[in-house]
Amino acid sequence: MLLAGPDLLVPLTNVLFKFRAHKIANSGDIRGNFHQVNIRVEDRAAQHFLWRGRNRTQELSVYEMRAMKFCATSSPTTAQFVKNENSARFRETDPEAHYAILHNHYVDDYLDSVSTVDAAIRRANSVMKVHAARGFEIRNWASSSPKVSQNTPVIYVL
Repeated sequence: MLLAGPDLLVPLTNVLFKFRAHKIANSGDIRGNFHQVNIRVEDRAAQHFLWRGRNRTQELSVYEMRAMKFCATSSPTTAQFVKNENSARFRETDPEAHYAILHNHYVDDYLDSVSTVDAAIRRANSVMKVHAARGFEIRNWASSSPKVSQNTPVIYVL
């Protein structure tokens, strides 16, 4: 039995209000958020599924997911927990990225704003680095500043 767990999401309104509080906005999302979280071997039995393919006469095969699946009741809480725990590892060495990850994500979407181009570049790079430490890739980066997109890898102008 998989339980939903506590709601670890930052309320969407909180993220959106802060998103445009400052001059320069950055956004991105975690690629395959749920699939980046591996399930412990002893817990994989809770994620068995049946598969037959297109041939209806073929016997059913039993498989198990090794990574968290999108539709599991526990997936949203687990994904948020893993993202937050990874960020906590950087609380001392990169407190700005840690704070941004905890407070500027809604599920897998990252929405942030800062006052200067330098701050936007620094924060985007820090957030990418912290997420990458556990295999989370921020993709589809966009910024309201052309200068940020020119000085940070894979950021597009909104």
